[in-house]
Amino acid sequence: MRDEGSGRVRRTRGEWREIVERFVESGLSQAAFCRREGLAKGNLSHWTRQLLKTDALPGAFVELAMQPGNVEEALRPGEVELAMPVGVRLRWRL
Repeated sequence: MRDEGSGRVRRTRGEWREIVERFVESGLSQAAFCRREGLAKGNLSHWTRQLLKTDALPGAFVELAMQPGNVEEALRPGEVELAMPVGVRLRWRL
């Protein structure tokens, strides 16, 4: 975290990732979390969106989007497997 002399604090992507992880795990609304942490709600909103696009955050919902042409293929009988980063694998037979 760097103070630019203007009173503004510049944070790195890694610092924002830690803040957003704390927010997700807190269970608080963005407004309540920002009041508690002394953050601007707009900054938290921006970084939450940015990080959810590229990173999996603990406790965060990640939407699985199907491409229109792949829906029929994805719904064929077979087995679906979800591999979690911690080594857990979930399997479904359709």
